[in-house]
Amino acid sequence: MAITNKVILNTSSDWESWNEYFKSQAVSFNVWNHIQGTARTLPEPERPTMEGYRYPQRRTITTHSTVETRSRPQQSEFVAPEDPGQSLDPEPSQGTVGRSVAFSDLTTDDQKAFGMAWSFYLDDMKLYDKQQESFRKLRSWVNENISDHFRLTCCKSTESISIWYQNLKEAPGATSFFRERTSPTSTSRSTEAGKDFERLREMG
Repeated sequence: MAITNKVILNTSSDWESWNEYFKSQAVSFNVWNHIQGTARTLPEPERPTMEGYRYPQRRTITTHSTVETRSRPQQSEFVAPEDPGQSLDPEPSQGTVGRSVAFSDLTTDDQKAFGMAWSFYLDDMKLYDKQQESFRKLRSWVNENISDHFRLTCCKSTESISIWYQNLKEAPGATSFFRERTSPTSTSRSTEAGKDFERLREMG
């Protein structure tokens, strides 16, 4: 279960604790490797269409019945056309012109092929949706646990959670570096070093 403690990232002094909570959240959602770039993020599956499985797509020469009422084309083995301009696809029946292809328009083999493709698509969509939901939950956690300043400067809605994390990691680090350079202790050390240098010049 994801850790629910509130650790708000306001300044660089909060980064170490906040980062540990972020990692815990990412690991619990099973997306830490994706944040690190060591795992592939699933692409959205392409939805199969029956148009892509209808018999004309099988690239076969077909023959039609010579009776007055045209029957469904009978498929034969592939034959290369003598005329380069000859189409390999049969003419659509009058019943299918002007409408979407229905499952009943497919041949038995094409119905089986489409059914298998649809089954694979549903399985892939489940995995994709699960991963996207994990990313959504992690983005929500980040939004609730950072200051308005970091939300506006590091977490654009059009960017991925990986980019958010990289931006947040760099921002506190830069702030920490600036604070260290401008802190009273650092200024005092610089002043003392300058005095030592002047003494050495006078002695020389």
